Amino acid sequence: MLVPCPWCGERDESEFSFGGEAHLERPEDSCSDKEWTEYIFMRKNIKGEQKERW
Repeated sequence: MLVPCPWCGERDESEFSFGGEAHLERPEDSCSDKEWTEYIFMRKNIKGEQKERW
């Protein structure tokens, strides 16, 4: 699959990697272990269209 890039033209999909859900806010350094675990591992995993970071 070719992915259109506005700066370098069409690129092969192998040049990209999935970065996870977009718009996540990293917790403060002083957060609890529970808050950190939820930030790292718990995602919405919704059905249908969603925004992702690549």
